[in-house]
Amino acid sequence: MSSVWLNGEFLQSDALSFSAFDHPLLRGDGVFESTRTEGTQIFFLQRHLARLARSAQLLEMECPDLDELARSAQAVVNNSDDYESGSLRITIFSNGDQLITHRSSANVGQPPRLAIYPELQYSQSRIQTAKSLSYARSAAALRWAAKAGADEVIFVNESGFAMETALANFVIEIAGELVTPRLDNGGLRGITRSLALEWFPAIAVRDITLAELESASGILVLSGVRFIRPASSLNGRMLQSSVGMRTIASEFELRARANPNY
Repeated sequence: MSSVWLNGEFLQSDALSFSAFDHPLLRGDGVFESTRTEGTQIFFLQRHLARLARSAQLLEMECPDLDELARSAQAVVNNSDDYESGSLRITIFSNGDQLITHRSSANVGQPPRLAIYPELQYSQSRIQTAKSLSYARSAAALRWAAKAGADEVIFVNESGFAMETALANFVIEIAGELVTPRLDNGGLRGITRSLALEWFPAIAVRDITLAELESASGILVLSGVRFIRPASSLNGRMLQSSVGMRTIASEFELRARANPNY
């Protein structure tokens, strides 16, 4: 059973309703966080709540009490089925409404097929680094990817440097070097990315040019729900997962499970 929590009350998902004139719903005005669960365990919840607060600040929104939000999130997970792999989402709307949902994410394990999105992206807006409900750019890019036979896209900014995927951060391997883009190029400050950089010093942080991206031998996709997964292809070209890349992916899961509140 999936669980839905709205402003302090548990609801059935089919009983959830909003006004047709609800400003946050019509405008996509709010912020959110999604993270992985296993059973009743929530991974890195405090880190996600801290980023939620930062996103709210960037959008000039009031952020609710994070300790109370953490207790509510845990109650939602406890009220759900014990998913082997679940996805917890916390949404704060600009009018103060709070929505927490929890559902299975068991069917998201396939290695993603990547494509480079052809339209350059502006990278310097302060809202660019907020995890907001305004996901039109990513949604449009993912629909484009599906038509191109891919699952995910990598964005490139106006200066020709790689940024992020539509839904995550990434690491490429090129000439034996593991590299992730600098956040100055417009990528989101991912929780999994931050932990990977702390736990695996071999990952360098620098600009990644379009040419380097196109010639990468392998790519790891980093997200809060899926952790770290090797991609299977880029623009239809098959990618290889080196021993080092596979080790990072597997060791990240081991370290996360050993210390989910890190």
